[in-house]
Amino acid sequence: MIFLGGTTPAHAETLKADSKISEVTVFQDRALVTRTAELKLAPGEHAVEFDGLPGTLEEGSVSVRGKGTAAVVLFGARPATVQSKELQSPKAQEIEAQIKKLEEQKQTLQFRKDALEKKADFLGSVKAATADQIGKDIMTKQPSVQDIAAIADYMETGFSDVFVKMQQIETEMRKLDEDLDRLRRELYELNNFSNRAKKTVWIDLEAKTAGSFTLELSYRVGGASWEPLYEARTKSEGAEVDFSVFAMVRQQTGENWDNVRLSLSTARPAVYGRIPESDPWYLSVFQPVVMRREMKMKADLSYDKSQEYASTAAAGAMMMAAPEPVAEAQMATADVSNQGPSVRYLLPKLDSIAADWQPKKLAVASQVFPATFSYKVVPRLSDSAFLTAKVRNQSQGLLLAGPVQVFLDDAYVGSSSIDTWGMNEEIALSLGTDDRLRLERKQLKAKEDLSVLPGLHGKTKTIDYVYWTKIENFGSREADVTLEDQVPVSQHDEIKVEQIVYEPKPTEADSEKPGVQRWTFKMTPKEKKEFKISFRVKYPVEFRVTGL
Repeated sequence: MIFLGGTTPAHAETLKADSKISEVTVFQDRALVTRTAELKLAPGEHAVEFDGLPGTLEEGSVSVRGKGTAAVVLFGARPATVQSKELQSPKAQEIEAQIKKLEEQKQTLQFRKDALEKKADFLGSVKAATADQIGKDIMTKQPSVQDIAAIADYMETGFSDVFVKMQQIETEMRKLDEDLDRLRRELYELNNFSNRAKKTVWIDLEAKTAGSFTLELSYRVGGASWEPLYEARTKSEGAEVDFSVFAMVRQQTGENWDNVRLSLSTARPAVYGRIPESDPWYLSVFQPVVMRREMKMKADLSYDKSQEYASTAAAGAMMMAAPEPVAEAQMATADVSNQGPSVRYLLPKLDSIAADWQPKKLAVASQVFPATFSYKVVPRLSDSAFLTAKVRNQSQGLLLAGPVQVFLDDAYVGSSSIDTWGMNEEIALSLGTDDRLRLERKQLKAKEDLSVLPGLHGKTKTIDYVYWTKIENFGSREADVTLEDQVPVSQHDEIKVEQIVYEPKPTEADSEKPGVQRWTFKMTPKEKKEFKISFRVKYPVEFRVTGL
């Protein structure tokens, strides 16, 4: 229940809550954090202070509840922003030291580069002077070829050494620039306002009787996310898929989550939930609106922000007289619950996530789904057979879209992906290529012929095509196979595709893709099947046909 607003009575006792984060629910773009404080209350009014909370705390999300042996009335919660007195965190100081060290390394490299550039200039001047002197010597002293060659070798070696070293320095400097850019961005994130600013929340309550009381403060905060990862494992001779769900969790909320109950939710609290209302759709001529400066200032000054705060004020008080606290049982396995259209995964053990935006992979769930396996081959595009499994989601909730790592007989065979997968929905999961089903495709014929036929264009080119495909099952069990092949489709009246023959006849044609045909069949172990497609293409010889 949300409580905002209210004022602290002058005679209320202020209690500083020694709180800790007990539970976190991570959404895909934020998190709901629950802090717990154990209090000993005397009868009377109290203001319980939770300080040092993240600056990104969403004030409108603050919720309070509690239970204990003391009979308590909760009056409200008053969040406020406080500028942190801590100028820099230890992490920021560490990054600054790294930046300073890298900048010193870059300065040293720059000195070396400057020295090499001066050496290159010196060699250039020596080269010019030497060339001039050699020209004079040739006219007077007639130097030997060996002397001239020695000078040329010296100059070449000198320039080569300079250029190689300069290239190495530039490579090192680029790497330093990349590291400096990364560290400066990280330092900015640590030192920006949202991380330096802190929030404090005061909870106003009245204890009717003395006793112990567990106070829980919940709030949403930005800077957290999770994304799903999946692993699909199956056996060659099996009839099921072991489907495992993982979550990659990261956060930079400004506070570490140490030993917390962690939940993952597919809900999207940032999405506006109210049904949109349609208004009339008008068209008109644009007329620029000019607002005088003094009118805008007057409008800005007349805005009463207290009305905005008043709209979220608490509407009443709640009596929370609870019995003696009851300990909750620990979860032995992950608990999956449906909360309306969303799903919540409660992880099976306490976990810790540091506020450093480093990803942490967590196991969420694993379930064995019955599967029906089949192969699809497209010989015109690939000489591999692709194994797929039709799998029905028999878990307790939907699975979000994400990448799937595929393992066949405990060997990694590749990556796939799934779209959002609803409960009891069947999907075709790609399991990569399988060499036990082999295919071969050849072009048997491509005969060209020129003929003079009546028409707009005198000469016509005729090409007869024949394609042959063989499939062989080297596996130890029967295979369900879908073969997909095609013939070209003309998009011009004078380009004709005719005399199409399929051996054997296709099972079906793709209604959405002209020219695409499919054959579905079963293959016993060691069985071979052959397919042949022939067709003729005719077009005026002057045409330059694309796609053949």
